[in-house]
Amino acid sequence: MTGIRRREMDFLTAESEVWVNHKILTKEQAEKILGLYELKEYSLQKILLTAGGILLLLALVSFIAAHWRQLGKLFRVCVIAAGYLASMGGYFFAGRSYTKTGRVLLLLASIIFGAGVYLITHMYDIKLTFSEILGWWLIEMIITALFAMDSWQTYFMQAVALVWLVNI
Repeated sequence: MTGIRRREMDFLTAESEVWVNHKILTKEQAEKILGLYELKEYSLQKILLTAGGILLLLALVSFIAAHWRQLGKLFRVCVIAAGYLASMGGYFFAGRSYTKTGRVLLLLASIIFGAGVYLITHMYDIKLTFSEILGWWLIEMIITALFAMDSWQTYFMQAVALVWLVNI
């Protein structure tokens, strides 16, 4: 059996009634089709595991942020690159099955890239203006938006482009 959400089951039930009324399906065929699906239920265990995972990730980020100055420059660059690659990898593997999770991971990757450009330019004393940093971030976002064809990414890119235009 395939698990579907309540909203999808209600839609399928309503559509099957329309098909029966138009004599596309018999009532038995519609019931047989509806019998192929079961409602997904979110258990308390899944919710608690998700919340625990988020809290552990936040603890790791807080630990790294608290000791950021003591870490070596190469290690800092590796942390930024690992965060970006992990988010993009998560989008690549989860984005097809879980669209909301994939979208969030894609936005997270873009945010990590923008913050990474800012942090790396300051770490290595690279003289870039705020507008130039936003420009590099926009280049990444354009490539990502073209690759992913995601509306959220496009809206976020447009917001950053507006800030960039104001700062020019």
